[in-house]
Amino acid sequence: MIKSQILEPHCTQCHRAYNDYDSFFEDKDIALQAIVGARMPKNSSPLDSELIILLQSWIDQGAPNSAVQEENNEDGPIADLPSPSRTNTSDETEPNDDETGDDVVVTRLQPTWESINKEILQPKCLRCHGSGSFLELDDKQDFVDNSNWLLNDYVDVENSVLVQRLSSKTIPMPPKRSGIAPLTQEEINIVIKWVEARLP
Repeated sequence: MIKSQILEPHCTQCHRAYNDYDSFFEDKDIALQAIVGARMPKNSSPLDSELIILLQSWIDQGAPNSAVQEENNEDGPIADLPSPSRTNTSDETEPNDDETGDDVVVTRLQPTWESINKEILQPKCLRCHGSGSFLELDDKQDFVDNSNWLLNDYVDVENSVLVQRLSSKTIPMPPKRSGIAPLTQEEINIVIKWVEARLP
C-alpha cells in the first residue's frame, strides 16, 4: 500500500532505490520529514493529508514489509477516521461534590496555548514530538508553521490531520504502544476550539 499509493506515484521516479524495501526503510524518517515539510515530492504537488497519515501510521507500526497485511487492509488504515462530535464544554472552573459534600474546584482545560501545552502536549505528545523530532510541537510557532497541512488552514478543523489523528480508533495519537492514555472527547473538542480561534 505504501509502495502503490505513495512511493510509485510520487517518489520512485527520482528515487529509484525506493523500489527496494530495505532502501526506503533506511530513509523512511527522513522521507517523512521532507514530505511533512512539503520539500518532497519536488516534481508534483505536496501529498494530501490522508497519504501523510498513511505513511506516518505505517512508520508508527514499525514499517512492516508484509504484502499480506497490506492486502488484508485494502481500505487503508485511515478508512475509519471518525469526526468528533461536538459537546458543550465549559471553559471555566466548576464545583463538584466530594464524599464529604464539600465543593471541590475542578480546573478545566482551556482553549489556549498555555493550557493545551500544559495539559495535553507535555504529558501526551512531546515524548515523540519534542525539539529535534520529525514534527516538533513544543512551541506554538510549530503549529503556525504547519497550519496548512496539519490544521487544514483553520477551516473545517474537525477534518484536519491533527483532529483525525487524535480521534482515530485505528491509528490514534498518542499511539497505543506508547501506553499514554488517548485524549478524551472533551479534550479533543477544546483542541478544536483552540484551532478554530487561530491558536490563542
